[in-house]
Amino acid sequence: MQFTPTTLNTFLSACLPAADMRGIEVKSVEDGSVELSLRLAADQLSVDLPRGSGQTVVSGPLMLGLGDTAMYAAVHAVLGPDVFAVILSINTSFFRLATPTTLVAKAKILRKTRSVCFAEALLFSEGVAEPCAHVTASYAIKYLAAERTDG
Repeated sequence: MQFTPTTLNTFLSACLPAADMRGIEVKSVEDGSVELSLRLAADQLSVDLPRGSGQTVVSGPLMLGLGDTAMYAAVHAVLGPDVFAVILSINTSFFRLATPTTLVAKAKILRKTRSVCFAEALLFSEGVAEPCAHVTASYAIKYLAAERTDG
Protein backbone atom coordinates (compact mmCIF):
# COMPACT_ATOMS: atom_id res chain seq x y z
CA MET A 1 0.00 0.00 0.00
CA GLN A 2 1.31 3.43 -0.93
CA PHE A 3 0.47 5.96 1.77
CA THR A 4 -0.66 9.52 1.14
CA PRO A 5 -0.67 12.11 3.92
CA THR A 6 -4.40 11.46 4.46
CA THR A 7 -4.13 7.66 4.59
CA LEU A 8 -1.04 7.80 6.82
CA ASN A 9 -2.88 10.16 9.22
CA THR A 10 -5.76 7.67 9.35
CA PHE A 11 -3.38 4.73 9.87
CA LEU A 12 -1.49 6.46 12.70
CA SER A 13 -4.71 7.55 14.40
CA ALA A 14 -5.91 3.94 14.37
CA CYS A 15 -2.59 2.51 15.66
CA LEU A 16 -1.40 5.00 18.24
CA PRO A 17 -3.02 6.16 21.46
CA ALA A 18 -4.89 9.45 21.19
CA ALA A 19 -2.32 11.11 23.48
CA ASP A 20 0.44 10.31 20.96
CA MET A 21 -1.48 11.81 18.06
CA ARG A 22 -2.89 14.88 19.81
CA GLY A 23 -2.49 17.62 17.24
CA ILE A 24 -0.03 15.79 14.97
CA GLU A 25 -0.70 15.97 11.24
CA VAL A 26 1.14 14.25 8.39
CA LYS A 27 2.06 16.93 5.84
CA SER A 28 3.95 14.89 3.25
CA VAL A 29 5.01 11.35 2.38
CA GLU A 30 7.65 10.77 -0.28
CA ASP A 31 10.58 8.48 -1.07
CA GLY A 32 10.98 6.96 2.38
CA SER A 33 10.54 10.21 4.25
CA VAL A 34 7.67 11.95 5.99
CA GLU A 35 6.98 15.39 7.36
CA LEU A 36 4.71 15.87 10.35
CA SER A 37 3.63 19.01 12.15
CA LEU A 38 2.36 19.66 15.64
CA ARG A 39 0.62 22.92 16.42
CA LEU A 40 1.36 23.36 20.09
CA ALA A 41 -1.48 24.06 22.51
CA ALA A 42 -1.03 26.05 25.71
CA ASP A 43 -1.39 22.91 27.85
CA GLN A 44 1.53 21.29 25.99
CA LEU A 45 3.95 24.01 27.09
CA SER A 46 5.94 24.60 30.25
CA VAL A 47 5.58 28.17 31.47
CA ASP A 48 8.11 30.11 33.51
CA LEU A 49 11.08 27.76 33.15
CA PRO A 50 13.50 28.29 34.67
CA ARG A 51 11.36 29.70 37.46
CA GLY A 52 11.19 33.47 37.40
CA SER A 53 12.28 33.74 33.75
CA GLY A 54 8.79 34.13 32.30
CA GLN A 55 9.97 31.90 29.46
CA THR A 56 7.67 29.41 27.71
CA VAL A 57 9.41 26.14 26.87
CA VAL A 58 8.51 23.12 24.72
CA SER A 59 9.31 20.07 26.84
CA GLY A 60 11.93 17.55 25.81
CA PRO A 61 9.61 14.53 26.19
CA LEU A 62 7.07 16.15 23.86
CA MET A 63 9.79 16.75 21.24
CA LEU A 64 11.14 13.20 21.63
CA GLY A 65 7.60 11.85 21.19
CA LEU A 66 7.06 13.84 17.99
CA GLY A 67 10.36 12.52 16.64
CA ASP A 68 9.38 8.94 17.51
CA THR A 69 5.96 9.32 15.89
CA ALA A 70 7.56 10.77 12.74
CA MET A 71 10.07 7.91 12.48
CA TYR A 72 7.33 5.33 13.14
CA ALA A 73 5.36 6.93 10.30
CA ALA A 74 8.44 6.76 8.05
CA VAL A 75 8.86 3.04 8.82
CA HIS A 76 5.29 2.39 7.72
CA ALA A 77 5.59 4.71 4.72
CA VAL A 78 8.45 2.50 3.52
CA LEU A 79 7.26 -0.96 4.64
CA GLY A 80 3.48 -0.52 4.53
CA PRO A 81 0.80 -1.22 7.12
CA ASP A 82 1.43 -4.96 7.51
CA VAL A 83 4.43 -4.74 9.81
CA PHE A 84 4.73 -4.50 13.57
CA ALA A 85 7.46 -1.97 14.41
CA VAL A 86 8.82 -2.02 17.97
CA ILE A 87 11.33 0.54 19.12
CA LEU A 88 14.67 -0.94 20.17
CA SER A 89 16.54 2.26 20.98
CA ILE A 90 16.06 6.00 20.76
CA ASN A 91 18.39 8.95 21.26
CA THR A 92 17.66 12.66 21.22
CA SER A 93 20.05 15.58 20.98
CA PHE A 94 18.55 18.98 21.79
CA PHE A 95 20.23 21.86 19.96
CA ARG A 96 18.17 24.89 21.00
CA LEU A 97 14.86 25.86 22.54
CA ALA A 98 11.93 25.35 20.20
CA THR A 99 9.61 28.24 19.45
CA PRO A 100 6.33 27.48 21.26
CA THR A 101 4.08 27.63 18.18
CA THR A 102 4.34 24.76 15.67
CA LEU A 103 6.94 22.00 15.54
CA VAL A 104 7.83 20.29 12.26
CA ALA A 105 9.43 16.82 12.17
CA LYS A 106 11.18 15.56 9.05
CA ALA A 107 11.90 11.85 9.34
CA LYS A 108 13.50 9.30 7.06
CA ILE A 109 14.74 5.75 7.03
CA LEU A 110 18.53 5.60 6.99
CA ARG A 111 18.88 1.84 6.58
CA LYS A 112 16.58 -1.13 6.59
CA THR A 113 17.11 -4.83 6.81
CA ARG A 114 14.47 -7.53 6.96
CA SER A 115 14.31 -7.31 10.76
CA VAL A 116 15.50 -3.78 11.71
CA CYS A 117 14.98 -0.21 10.49
CA PHE A 118 17.26 2.68 11.43
CA ALA A 119 15.67 6.12 11.25
CA GLU A 120 16.28 9.76 12.05
CA ALA A 121 14.13 12.82 12.54
CA LEU A 122 15.07 16.47 12.56
CA LEU A 123 12.73 18.75 14.50
CA PHE A 124 12.29 22.40 13.58
CA SER A 125 10.34 25.31 14.91
CA GLU A 126 8.09 26.36 12.03
CA GLY A 127 9.77 29.06 9.98
CA VAL A 128 13.24 28.45 11.48
CA ALA A 129 15.90 26.98 9.17
CA GLU A 130 18.07 25.39 11.87
CA PRO A 131 16.81 22.27 13.69
CA CYS A 132 16.05 22.39 17.41
CA ALA A 133 16.52 18.63 17.93
CA HIS A 134 17.83 15.47 16.26
CA VAL A 135 16.27 12.10 17.09
CA THR A 136 17.55 8.70 15.99
CA ALA A 137 16.01 5.30 16.61
CA SER A 138 16.07 1.68 15.60
CA TYR A 139 12.93 -0.41 15.24
CA ALA A 140 12.57 -4.18 15.26
CA ILE A 141 10.34 -5.23 12.38
CA LYS A 142 7.97 -8.17 12.42
CA TYR A 143 6.05 -8.89 9.24
CA LEU A 144 2.44 -9.72 9.95
CA ALA A 145 0.81 -12.65 8.21
CA ALA A 146 -1.62 -11.57 5.55
CA GLU A 147 -5.19 -11.76 6.72
CA ARG A 148 -6.90 -14.90 5.55
CA THR A 149 -9.93 -14.41 3.37
CA ASP A 150 -10.71 -18.07 2.72
CA GLY A 151 -12.65 -18.61 5.93
